[in-house]
Amino acid sequence: MAQLEKPQTQRTVQGRSSAGAYVLSFLWMILLTGIAFFLVVTEWLSQEWTITVILLLAVWQVVLQLASFMHLREKGNGVTVLFIAMGGIVSATVIVALVFL
Repeated sequence: MAQLEKPQTQRTVQGRSSAGAYVLSFLWMILLTGIAFFLVVTEWLSQEWTITVILLLAVWQVVLQLASFMHLREKGNGVTVLFIAMGGIVSATVIVALVFL
């Protein structure tokens, strides 16, 4: 009988264990959420700047979540990345059109 291979319990992502990469991504997301919360609670910036910064933090957080938890940094996800990018372009176009109508 052929000897069965032992399943791997952790995959590596760019030299780090997947658990470590997940924890690091989670900590970044907590930090980004905390910054947004701080800006709203303290009213440190004007309303327009607060909204702008929160939207930028949200985009950064979405990219981080897609890269980390959807494994889009791994090979073989070109079509998925393409569809997500096209959806982002269409969404941005619709938002810009609605703002200027």
